[in-house]
Amino acid sequence: MNCKLATLFFLIFIVKSYSQNDLTVTQIPNWVNFQNVPENDNYDSGDIKYLLLDEQINIDKEVSYNHISIRVNTQNGIQTIFPYKLEYDPSYQKLKFHTLTIIRAKEKINKLQKKSITILNREHNAEKHLLTKSLTALINLDDIIIGDIIDLEYSIEGFNPIFKGHFSNSFPISAQIYLQKVHINVLCNPNKKIYYKYIGLNKKEPFITTKNNLKSYEWSFKTINPIPNEEGVPFWYLQSTYLDISDCSSWSDVVKWGISLLQKKKYNTIKYRALYDSIKANSIGKYSYVINSLRYVQDEIRYLSVSNGINSYKPHSPDVVLENRYGDCKDKVYLLLSLLEKEGIESYPVLVNSELSV
Repeated sequence: MNCKLATLFFLIFIVKSYSQNDLTVTQIPNWVNFQNVPENDNYDSGDIKYLLLDEQINIDKEVSYNHISIRVNTQNGIQTIFPYKLEYDPSYQKLKFHTLTIIRAKEKINKLQKKSITILNREHNAEKHLLTKSLTALINLDDIIIGDIIDLEYSIEGFNPIFKGHFSNSFPISAQIYLQKVHINVLCNPNKKIYYKYIGLNKKEPFITTKNNLKSYEWSFKTINPIPNEEGVPFWYLQSTYLDISDCSSWSDVVKWGISLLQKKKYNTIKYRALYDSIKANSIGKYSYVINSLRYVQDEIRYLSVSNGINSYKPHSPDVVLENRYGDCKDKVYLLLSLLEKEGIESYPVLVNSELSV
């Protein structure tokens, strides 16, 4: 069996073995500030337009509520948005649907039914040795015609426990598609301090209120023109505008959190001791030991990222990495740090933005 055929069988197995159609339907959370779908403003927006892009997050309850209304203007627009995809990590998150409706003129057609939604484990980047174990809900509606509005409300419950109560999120304010209305609402305990920053956008202060022992930071943006699709734009240049929100006041807070994931510990398994003794025996001085340790981690530990739940940020222990003989970037770093520390060599990990390659 050749490598390509084996990979194909592997990917088919992943999809089929995790296929399920568990559909959870609940009422809209009572803390949500419901937004009506605005009337179409007749802006010539191409194939599709977002009438409403609404995200509301309750930090204390660890719930993100989303309300999305999309109007399809052409047959190509219908082809573009379906199947519509929602992703979540089942190790700490639950996906709950509230409404799924087609608005056709004055008629509302309920489409929230099992046949419209399929939940799969697709592993988009398996060929890149990146496994997340995340699930994708594929929404595919029948009988869609030009002029229909697809109105979807759902919530995702659960924050990654690795953040230890910290919160951060980046909200897109613009896209290459016309946005008629964008609404953002972040709710938290009145004693919690929230910081926000605009990327590529003139500063707009939130509307802040306190009700039912919840402090609300609310933003609303209207008639946001699409971003031109320009060729030759550098990969690092952010054309879109964003609203970044966090409870960390500075990067030093992020560093403290990151360091807490790499608690120093002595490793003493048979494999670990054998590895250390081997590197030590074949090294002449500290510099040689560093080079030999680095070469082992680079060459003998194959790259494979199994990054779901807390291990999307927290590395596996060096013992586990040696036992598996594979790991991702942070796993390799942690193993190298432990080997250097055992020899009394001071070293530090570095947090990087892998998406911008910096």
